[in-house]
Amino acid sequence: MTALQYFSVERHGDVIELRLENPAHFDVPRYEELRNELARFAEEEQPAKLLVDFSNVEYCSTAVIAALVQIRKRLGAEGGQIKFCGLNESVHEAFKMLKLDGTLFDIHATEAAAMKAF
Repeated sequence: MTALQYFSVERHGDVIELRLENPAHFDVPRYEELRNELARFAEEEQPAKLLVDFSNVEYCSTAVIAALVQIRKRLGAEGGQIKFCGLNESVHEAFKMLKLDGTLFDIHATEAAAMKAF
């Protein structure tokens, strides 16, 4: 696996967990780099079960959400699953407003709840 600059990766059996390393990396100049890293990761790893942990994320741009939608579509076409956990209230509200919570994305309050849902 290629080393990631913005995310840490943990393996829990057949689930791969991605976690943003530093919330400061979500500033505007780095959105494109984050998107590219997410896309590269999904392409190289093709995880069957991907858990994205938002615990360190204070704000999530629509550009990053669009990248997650693309990854979700790619994984879904291969029979893969993606789940989210640890979203703060404002980030979760953005997913709700975009009607992505419960439709395109399966969002859980905790890592344990998301892991159990796989």
